[in-house]
Amino acid sequence: MWSRVVRPDARGVKCVLRDDAGRALFVRHAYGDRRRWEIPGGGARGGEALAEAARREAFEELGADVRAWEEVGTARGLWYGKEERLTVFAAPWPGGPVRPDPVEIATVGWFALADPPSPLGPTTVAALELLRR
Repeated sequence: MWSRVVRPDARGVKCVLRDDAGRALFVRHAYGDRRRWEIPGGGARGGEALAEAARREAFEELGADVRAWEEVGTARGLWYGKEERLTVFAAPWPGGPVRPDPVEIATVGWFALADPPSPLGPTTVAALELLRR
């Protein structure tokens, strides 16, 4: 309700990380709707550059330090009860094992973007639409 009244400037990022086979990393979170697959990401902090938010989220959630991101585009929508601007970034997987944060991430998996896992969360659906453009 607070978000609908105050209308904060909610900015988020999605981090599309691809392996050498072109597959993208999807996650299931350890909170919320645990059935839904998501592209990793999260909210940007006040004043934080969006590419830096992508770098921080990838490191926090997956243990991946990605310094160079390609900005794919931005979607706007009403997700999870708040209006948000969601910027999608893409990068190759930097190598090494995926080290998911056990507090945030329940499951990880590599999937072709043309054949993602199901069901998908709504922000991931929006991110995939940007990738297809």
